[in-house]
Amino acid sequence: MCTNYLLAFNALCFVAQLASGGRLTAWGAKVNGLVNLGQYYRLFTAGALHVNLVHLLVNSYSLHNVGPALEQISGRQRFLTNYVAGAFFGNLLSWKLSPNPAIGASGAIFGIVGGLTVYFARHQELLGRNGEIMLQQMKKTVAI
Repeated sequence: MCTNYLLAFNALCFVAQLASGGRLTAWGAKVNGLVNLGQYYRLFTAGALHVNLVHLLVNSYSLHNVGPALEQISGRQRFLTNYVAGAFFGNLLSWKLSPNPAIGASGAIFGIVGGLTVYFARHQELLGRNGEIMLQQMKKTVAI
């Protein structure tokens, strides 16, 4: 599953952050002034970095919780596109609305939750109780 690869990728990026002594974080974080200077790659790379182990674990738990459902529904390619687009647009919104530097996969996670929400809203009649259970699971993920 692509979800498992993303979990491993995020963990490897965190290890690389630690091993680099903060240089990887400085290179990839969403820093508005640097994005304004044309370093648009930061709108992608910030989604693979995490502040600390707790941040990584919470995002990993959330991804593990909702990722497989969207991946199964939409397929690997659409799932990965949704994840990357969520990370990008989350960082784009952060760039526009917050002057603070930022890192983390929260935008990607919210993109997945959004994709599932759209799916369940469109197929409410077909899913019945299973759809209700999944919506409850998504509420827990968002709450965390």
